[in-house]
Amino acid sequence: MEVREAGRRLHVTIQDMPGWGDDINLVRYLRVVVDFILAQRAKDYELLAGSRGLNETAMCGQLQNSLTACVYFLTPHRVKKVDLIIMSALSQLVTVIPVIAKADTMTEKELEQYRKEVRTMLSAPSKYAPSKTLAPLDFNTFGFAADVLADLGLNPENMPLALITSNDHEPVVDTALQAELGLESPEVQQPVRNYRWGVAYALNRDHSDLLTLKRLLLGDKVDSLYAMLDESYSRYLTFCKQYEANGKQLPLIVQNAAAMCTPYLEYDDYSNAKTALDSAQQAMSSLMAENKVLVERINALERGRTSMTGARA
Repeated sequence: MEVREAGRRLHVTIQDMPGWGDDINLVRYLRVVVDFILAQRAKDYELLAGSRGLNETAMCGQLQNSLTACVYFLTPHRVKKVDLIIMSALSQLVTVIPVIAKADTMTEKELEQYRKEVRTMLSAPSKYAPSKTLAPLDFNTFGFAADVLADLGLNPENMPLALITSNDHEPVVDTALQAELGLESPEVQQPVRNYRWGVAYALNRDHSDLLTLKRLLLGDKVDSLYAMLDESYSRYLTFCKQYEANGKQLPLIVQNAAAMCTPYLEYDDYSNAKTALDSAQQAMSSLMAENKVLVERINALERGRTSMTGARA
C-alpha cells in the first residue's frame, strides 16, 4: 500500500497477527508477539547499523521493518482481562490503537456505553486486573490530536472507533463515495453484511468507522501518521541501547519486555487450570456417586431375582 504525501511515497505494509483466541498458554502467545515486534526492530538495527545509520534530516520511512502501530481489535460488548494485560504489554513497545470489531452487533446506545467502558478501563487497567503482589499495569495511551478528530467530525468520546467488514462484497454505486475514495473504476467492491432487517456497509459512516480509521492511519490526516512515526523512532532508539547493552541477545530483551505482564498471564493460566481441575474433580465425584447408585440398584435386582428363583423351587 502506498501513501502519497509531500511529494513522496511512503510504503506501508499491513501485517496480520492472529489473536490469542482459545490459546491456553497465554504467556507463550504474548512472548511470540513481543518477539516478532522486537525481531523486526533488530532487522532495522542490522540494516542501519543501530542509530548510526539514521538520517535525522529525513527520518520518514527509514525504519523499513519496525512496526509503527498495532491496531488491536476488541470483541463487542465486553473487554476481557486478558485483552487489558496484552494491550498494556504491547503499548510499552508499539503504538496500540484499540478498535471495536463487529460494530453492527450493538445498538447506538450500547456502542456509546461500551466506548466509555473501554476508555475507562484503559485509563486505569490495574483497577480491572488487580494484584496485591504484582507491579501495576500501565497502558501507554496514544491519543489522536483533537484538531485532527475535529476535522473528521469526531471528538474523544467517539473513540475507540467501531468497525465492520465482511467476506461478501457489492459494487460501490455511490458516486460521491467513489469520488471521496478516489476510485475511478465502477467495478470497485465494498464489504457488505446482509441481514433480514437490512444491510450494513463497511464504507457507510453510519454503520462503520472504517473510512475514518483509514484516513487517520493511511489517508490525508498525515499529522497522526507523523506522530506515530516519531513515537516509533523514539522506541527504536531505546531498543538500540537495550540491544547493545544485552550483547545483541534478542531473547534477553524479549524476556524483559514481557516480564511486566507475564506474571498476570501466568496467574490467569493457573486460575484457568485450577478451575478446569476443580470442574473435572466435581464431575468425577458426581460420576462415582452415580456409579454407586447403579451398583446398588443392580445388586438389589440380583437379590430380587435370587429370591424369586428360590420361591419357585
